[in-house]
Amino acid sequence: MATRAPERVDATAMDLDLGPVDAAWLRRGGESLAATLRNAHPQEPMWAWGVDQHVGFWSRRQLHETLVHRIDLELAMGVAWNVEPAIACDAIDELFENLAAAARFSPRVRELRGDGEVVRFAATDYPASWTVQLLPERFSFTVSSPTPHAELAGPVADLLGVLYRRQPLEASDLRLSGQRPLVDLWLSNSALE
Repeated sequence: MATRAPERVDATAMDLDLGPVDAAWLRRGGESLAATLRNAHPQEPMWAWGVDQHVGFWSRRQLHETLVHRIDLELAMGVAWNVEPAIACDAIDELFENLAAAARFSPRVRELRGDGEVVRFAATDYPASWTVQLLPERFSFTVSSPTPHAELAGPVADLLGVLYRRQPLEASDLRLSGQRPLVDLWLSNSALE
């Protein structure tokens, strides 16, 4: 990002501070990342692995990456986690927007195929829903409202936790209706790896 690279730069070509890994190293890395993000205009073009080929992709990606790993830490500590509904909604939006592009490093995404089945993910505490159709050669997000073959509905934070595999479906407050195998197919193959 510091150079607004127009193509992917291999990590071995970057001058990375590799440690020692301790609290000071984490703090330096976070401060450096924040300074780099603040010194860049979100609309400046640059390479990104997702759909948006601008600096803003990385600001958004780092927000959600940090959020998900904060949840990991809270779960490891046995602390209840929460997230602002608008941030959870945007994290889900970002996951769905970039999921097809993630197939390069998350090969199971290619398994998200079907014969036209529709799966809906709906927040019950925030005005948001996402509808995906599983097609023979790909999956597609739709803004229309076809009758879903399966639906997961509940608090947007629980949707985030389940979609990012930080929370098992059974441990969430989500309600499943329709064909469970379609939801299982989605959850088994849509992780960013």
